Amino acid sequence: RRISGTVDVNAKVAGTVESPTVQGTVQLHKGSLHDYRHGIDLTDIEGTLEGTQAELRITQLTAHAATGTIAVTGTIGVLQGGWPVDLRITARNAQPFSSSIVSGNVNADLTLTGSALRELTLVGDVLVNRATVEIPNDFPPNVAVLDVRRPGQVVNPTTGGPVVKLKVTVDAPRQILVRGRGLDAELGGRIQIDGTAQVPRI
Repeated sequence: RRISGTVDVNAKVAGTVESPTVQGTVQLHKGSLHDYRHGIDLTDIEGTLEGTQAELRITQLTAHAATGTIAVTGTIGVLQGGWPVDLRITARNAQPFSSSIVSGNVNADLTLTGSALRELTLVGDVLVNRATVEIPNDFPPNVAVLDVRRPGQVVNPTTGGPVVKLKVTVDAPRQILVRGRGLDAELGGRIQIDGTAQVPRI
């Protein structure tokens, strides 16, 4: 992963330890995010965040994803218990990820609400304008990692961040193109994703 950009901070924290407040602005210019493993490539990231009392308000946060854009607005309660989150995420003709196997162009209208430290809920619609799946002739070798549990062993619960509940509808009327290994097909459909990010129900 690689992140770059310029951040200008003009802010102050006041009040008391028990009841702090934050005021000021944070501006992000010419940012980029590249995650080569997952095929994520966001460029021209521009944003303005304002501190108001105990929360951080995202007045503008946009990024280019290939020929389209992704935008985020909302608030994060950075000085409130549990870090309450209320964000709106929109995408227009965006290609949020691209790999040698899968690439897609989507529109999206999503909301993310809840507590960043406990439980979040992602709700909304995703329209797949076009997607391509290239089935490779062979896959690179990998090593399977087995989760071995011995009789009587106590398994400690994992703490990997908040639970993310899902209520997302993915609509792909057509133009999901699947090619390779003798296939040349066009698919379409509509699916509802519920459950959680850890255990989704499709």
